[in-house]
Amino acid sequence: MSLDKQKSFISVNEYLVGEKYSDTKHEYINGSVYAMEGGSRNHNILTFNLTTMIGLHLKSPCQGYGSDMKIRVKDIFYYPDLSISCQEEATDDYYNEHLVLIIEVLSPSTERIDKYEKFLVYQQIDTLQEYVLVHQDIMEIWIFRRTNQWGKEVYNNDVIELKSITLTLAIDNIYRNVNI
Repeated sequence: MSLDKQKSFISVNEYLVGEKYSDTKHEYINGSVYAMEGGSRNHNILTFNLTTMIGLHLKSPCQGYGSDMKIRVKDIFYYPDLSISCQEEATDDYYNEHLVLIIEVLSPSTERIDKYEKFLVYQQIDTLQEYVLVHQDIMEIWIFRRTNQWGKEVYNNDVIELKSITLTLAIDNIYRNVNI
């Protein structure tokens, strides 16, 4: 998903109002707006597989959200591929602020942003326990956990454990039907 800068500066309120009526999703970073492109076939398959497996597992009060739900961290709004909140998100119907798990499927055009910029921003979410990066061109998953001081754990076979939602997933199932 490529991000193209659109306009020099707009307020948070202008962004939120405009986003409700836009045909294109935009991420917002301190006054700047970036249009997002759609993902590749592999990207969509991985996101669908993860959404299905995690969605079937979640129990109340935890709720999963797909790539149409924004995350707000101060004056920054991102659209992660998958996010999980385990508390009431009463601030706004169009974004969440209290996530326990965020998953991004890496795309060539956004990989640097996901690995570095978003990672630093997401660490500011007090409730966040895990940040997961899923490679779409190789069978490899990186998990960063608050309990591990955000150190990188690399997985490329067997299983991963999402401790924030007490779920173990076989990597083969995550990558089912992905063309690698």
